[in-house]
Amino acid sequence: MRSLFTVSLAAFVIWSAALGAASAQADGGTIRYRPTEEIAAARADQPTRPPLPALWRASRGDADVYLFGTLHILPDDVEWRGPAFADAMADAETTYFETETDSPRAQREMNQLVQRYGLSQRGKLSTRVGPERWARFSASAASLGLNASDFEGYEPWLAILSLTLAAIDKTGFSSGEGVDDALQAQAGQEGDDVKYLEPLKTQILALASLDADDALANFDASLEDLDNIKKETDALLAAWRTGDVAMIESLALEDLRAQAPIAYEALFVARNDDWLRQIDRMLSRNSERDAFVAVGAGHLVGSEGLIARLKASGAEVERLQ
Repeated sequence: MRSLFTVSLAAFVIWSAALGAASAQADGGTIRYRPTEEIAAARADQPTRPPLPALWRASRGDADVYLFGTLHILPDDVEWRGPAFADAMADAETTYFETETDSPRAQREMNQLVQRYGLSQRGKLSTRVGPERWARFSASAASLGLNASDFEGYEPWLAILSLTLAAIDKTGFSSGEGVDDALQAQAGQEGDDVKYLEPLKTQILALASLDADDALANFDASLEDLDNIKKETDALLAAWRTGDVAMIESLALEDLRAQAPIAYEALFVARNDDWLRQIDRMLSRNSERDAFVAVGAGHLVGSEGLIARLKASGAEVERLQ
C-alpha cells in the first residue's frame, strides 16, 4: 500500500477528535483482576477457536505487558474479542493508548494544532501542488461529493488525509465502533488506570514534518490508491481479524517504507523507538501492576516493530492469539 491510507487509519482517531467526535464512555462497575497463572490455567483446556487479531505478552521477571494491535475504525458487526484478550484485559491494571483525543481539553488542543500545522501559510494548495495534481485531486474530491476549493487553505498532508478519510467513510469502514473506543470503555469498566504513550502534538508533528518532496510523493500515491480504497480496506481488515502479521506488514508498511522513507521514519520508527523505551520501563518495574498496550497494528509488525524490538531487547515474548 503506497499511500497514506495506513496513516489515515492511524490518524482517524485524531481527525475525528478534531471534528468533535466523542468516544464511548465507560460505565460504572469494576471487574476483578486475574493473575497471569490463573489465565494460563483457564486457557489450557479451551477448544480451538477461529483466528483472532494478534495479541502478545512480553515478560521480564514478574512484570507482564500485553500488546494488542488495533484498527482505529471498523465496519459494523466485526467480532474481534477472544478469551485470551478478555483474560489479558482482566489481568492488566493499567491500559495504555497512543494519545488522548476525547476529552474537551484534548479536542481544544487538536483544533489549535490543526490550525497551526494543517492550514497553509504558504499559499493555495492548487498552486503548491501544481495544475496536474490539482486536476486529479479535484476529480477525486468530486467523485466523493466534495468541492476541491474547500481544501485550498490546507497543507498537502491534511488535504490528502481528509480526502482519504472521506473515501474510507464511503466504504462503510468507519461505520462501527473502533477498537480504541471499545477498549477505553472496557478499561473504565475494569477500573484500570488509563495512560497515554505520547502527547497529541507528536502525531500531528509527525504528519506535518514531511519535507516538500516526500509530502508530494505521498500526495501522488494517495491519489492513485483512492480508486482501490475498498479493496485496500477489506484486505487490511481481513489480515487484522485473522492475526496475519505478515500480511499486515505488507499492506501497512512495505510500500510506505520503500517509496516514502521519511514518512515511514517519522510515523513509525521514531514513535516505536519512544514507545519501546516506555515499555522497557514497564517491564523493569518491580511491580505486580501488569499493563495492556493498545496501538495501531502497523506499530507491532516488521523488523522495526515493537514485537521484534522487544524480543531483541531480551524480553520473553509469547503470542497469545
